[in-house]
Amino acid sequence: MDKEKTQTAGDEAVLSKLVQMYESAEQSTADSRQECERDRDYANAQQWTAEEVARLNKRKQPVITIDRIGPKVNFLLGMEAQRRTDPRAYPRNPADEDAASAATDALRFVMEDQRWDRVRSECFDHFLVEGSCAVDVRVYQEKSGDMCIEVLPIAWDRMFGDPHSRMRNWSDGNCKGQFLWMDLEDAVQRWPDKEDALDATVNNETANGDTYSDVPKTRWADPKRKRVRVVEMWTKESGKFFYSAFTKAGILERVESPYVDEEGEPDDGFVFGSCFIDRDGNRFGVVRRWISLQDEINKRRSKALHLMNVRQTYGNQLTGDKNKLRNELARPDGHVEMEGAAKFGEDFGIIPTTDMAAAQFQLLQEAKGEIDAVGVNAALAGNEQRNMSGRALIARSEQGLNELGPVFDNFKQFQHDVYRKVWNRIKQFWTAEKWVRVTDDEKNIQFVGLNQPLTLGEQLLEEFKQQPGVTPEQVAQAEMQAKSDPRMQMVVGVKNNVGELDVDIILDDVPASASLQGEQFEALVQIAPQAANMPPQLFEALIEASSLRNKDKILKRLKGEEDKQNPQLMQMQQQMQQMQQALQEAQAVSADKSADMEIKKAELDLKSREIALKEEELRIKMMEAQNAAPVEIETAKSELEKEAMQLQHDRELFAKDVQIATLDLQAQAKDAQHAEQGVRNAVSDAQALSETPQ
Repeated sequence: MDKEKTQTAGDEAVLSKLVQMYESAEQSTADSRQECERDRDYANAQQWTAEEVARLNKRKQPVITIDRIGPKVNFLLGMEAQRRTDPRAYPRNPADEDAASAATDALRFVMEDQRWDRVRSECFDHFLVEGSCAVDVRVYQEKSGDMCIEVLPIAWDRMFGDPHSRMRNWSDGNCKGQFLWMDLEDAVQRWPDKEDALDATVNNETANGDTYSDVPKTRWADPKRKRVRVVEMWTKESGKFFYSAFTKAGILERVESPYVDEEGEPDDGFVFGSCFIDRDGNRFGVVRRWISLQDEINKRRSKALHLMNVRQTYGNQLTGDKNKLRNELARPDGHVEMEGAAKFGEDFGIIPTTDMAAAQFQLLQEAKGEIDAVGVNAALAGNEQRNMSGRALIARSEQGLNELGPVFDNFKQFQHDVYRKVWNRIKQFWTAEKWVRVTDDEKNIQFVGLNQPLTLGEQLLEEFKQQPGVTPEQVAQAEMQAKSDPRMQMVVGVKNNVGELDVDIILDDVPASASLQGEQFEALVQIAPQAANMPPQLFEALIEASSLRNKDKILKRLKGEEDKQNPQLMQMQQQMQQMQQALQEAQAVSADKSADMEIKKAELDLKSREIALKEEELRIKMMEAQNAAPVEIETAKSELEKEAMQLQHDRELFAKDVQIATLDLQAQAKDAQHAEQGVRNAVSDAQALSETPQ
């Protein structure tokens, strides 16, 4: 009993600490999160508060929104989509050079499987506007037993971290987490043994409302809709990481982290990133710096239109009904009629306000110029209205890119942290044999095996292939010997063992400017006609010094490395082409002989019909001869006997022709079939030899 009381007291102490950490993080960042929500509203073109709209409507001033922030954010999102980079694993020692390619393939396979492009864009959107983004890298086991890695985005308004952290990735904090609003029924279904704690959270929220509270209070449940707040938190405690899922009234789940980092130390499952951080530790995005300029544009435009639509007047007691005069002046077709002895310009008049409207328009143009000059400038966005030279436009574009450099660099670091954590999960949990699909070349989809059992024959064969002067025939013979020898099937190791790979995860860089790429490509196109007259090394150096994408592939093609093959293989390929041509000719001859066979059959069929016709004519003549005179009968019999003998002779000749033609056609078909099969076998053997790794 004492042990149970001690355990319960310990759980309550842990729960109290977890709740305190979460509520502290939420309440201490309330003002910062409110500003981030305002930044999101501005990005969504909601740039007037309800109080401002009511005030403008009261004085009949138009509510004008000239959105400059939304297009800037959308441009940056599109720019990120064009500048996306893929991870690449580099070996830390020469022995892992080949295995590093397998690590790259495995990492890219996971990211493609998890639709990383979509997740990355969602994270970058929060990164730009609210200033923070996060993902959850977790591992789960499928029904088949395979360990799968998930990369799930965490919404900005659901993430939280240690408020005392100052690092962009919260690595110096003690907690990182997210909260979820769940229906009570769904929460009970997920944690059936914690139904009491979930019910207590909802009931306590009902009993202890915050009507009389004088401090901000975190809501843990919605009693009307039967929804409960569930917090998932990773905490660092005494050098270890713990995952906890809890509500206000109880801990739903708590385990020590099963994950480790590249050094084998405990690791958490969340990856956080920040765009900018102020001196108080508040996170914010690029939108924050455009808010005041956007307000000035909207308000000056609204004020200028208001000054143009209204009239300021003056008058005295002789003026009469001032409201009537003011209403008439406000109408496009208004008519002002002076009363009594009142004179326009003396007793009543209009105060000119065009100077005020002009001043507002002038300041409006300056505000537009200011916001267009920062971040995504007009030249970079492609909507520059001024007449500028091409070099000037490129310089302006590069200026905007340099200003945005820290933004993309910080997001690049966030991506690197994600890749590193995913690779650590691959090393830790992919221990069984696994095949991943490689789609780098859309024309040649391949599969790469991880943790493959390595037999003695495969090991010796790989070593044999590395020896200089080895021919394809020798390799093929060695493969046959390895397959036939049972001793060669003994497993001696593991190929592409991801658990033992030691690699560095690097992001491929892309050119800093699309305009720069276009300019360099045009320059290369102009000098291409003179490329034949210049040294090959000079032309290759020009391409290597450029920022063209895939310039490595271009250099390989210029050097002939992609088409470089073993001379014996090239000879075999030529022979294979000749054999394929012979195969086509054999097929054509076979088709011609088949046609001859059909003609011969038709001739024999025609002759058979002629003989049958003669038999019918002879039968009719014999019937007619029976009714003739005796002398005529003798003459007819003599003629019929001759015709019968000739008919019998024709039958014997026809039978021999059929027999000879059948034998001839069978021989021709057999010869054509053998010739075609021989060519097919030769082509198949040549292809097998040409595909043998060198």
